[in-house]
Amino acid sequence: MKYSFLCLCVCSSYASAATVDVFFFSGQSNASGRAGSGYSVDALDSQVEYYYYTDGPVGSISSSGGFTTLGALDTGYYGSEINIGRGLVSAGYNPAIIKVALGGRTLGHPSHWGVTDTSTQSAWAQWKSHVSSALTEIIDRGDTPVLRAFFWNQGESDAANQEYADAYEANFTVFVSSVYEELASYGSDDMRFITALTHDTYGDTVPSSYVDSDAVRTAQVNVMNSSSLYSYFDTNDISDTGLYNATTNPSGLMMDNLHFNGAGLDLIGDRFVTSYTASVPEPATVLSGGLASICLLLKRRRRMSLA
Repeated sequence: MKYSFLCLCVCSSYASAATVDVFFFSGQSNASGRAGSGYSVDALDSQVEYYYYTDGPVGSISSSGGFTTLGALDTGYYGSEINIGRGLVSAGYNPAIIKVALGGRTLGHPSHWGVTDTSTQSAWAQWKSHVSSALTEIIDRGDTPVLRAFFWNQGESDAANQEYADAYEANFTVFVSSVYEELASYGSDDMRFITALTHDTYGDTVPSSYVDSDAVRTAQVNVMNSSSLYSYFDTNDISDTGLYNATTNPSGLMMDNLHFNGAGLDLIGDRFVTSYTASVPEPATVLSGGLASICLLLKRRRRMSLA
């Protein structure tokens, strides 16, 4: 009886104020996601908060400046966030994914992901604005955001420009540092930064403009090797167009040999989660056992009832 009363009190408090595990997801079109079909609803999706500003794929599309639950866009398009969210819930996290991803944006162009541009329309400015809105929403409702990781999937457009490819390591170094500085007031000291390396095989339809993906990949590896908080994983095996056949082995790429299909995006999502969970201890919701699990369920049900 005493245990039941204690559980009720603790869970009541937990349900009204919770720790929210925040994961950022950004990049260009392979982060936005160009899979236009194949998404199916999973019960885990309702347990993931999802804030997004992206393109889907023509024109920007957003979650209207607030969180919703995980799912495909109204256009039917989706990205790796689906398996990221599901994987994190399965690992015991209470995830909120904040996604700002826009196709074609480079690190080399100052009005794209360049951190020195003062335009309010640059990808960097949009990221800062939407991250502020999303984190403010979590704080204003009385919950505590814990910044867990930043997932990055970008680089194809920089590989299309020799100047940008050559400068990628310097630009990426500044970008990563700026992300941590921008989030410092929210507690970014222990946040992980994980990069999906740009794939470098395009089969027989190599765009003539794609000049140096190897330089971009090398730069990504060098920057990710510069801190114990950073890590990366490869994507070339997903996009192994040497084995590509549209009928018998569609691999993980679409017919343009540039964008990942649904299967490829799902696998990238799985790798983001695996890379993250391999680098950190288990979340508190796993370590604290049954009571925390019950409280977390109550909190999620309360959040859904208020939506």
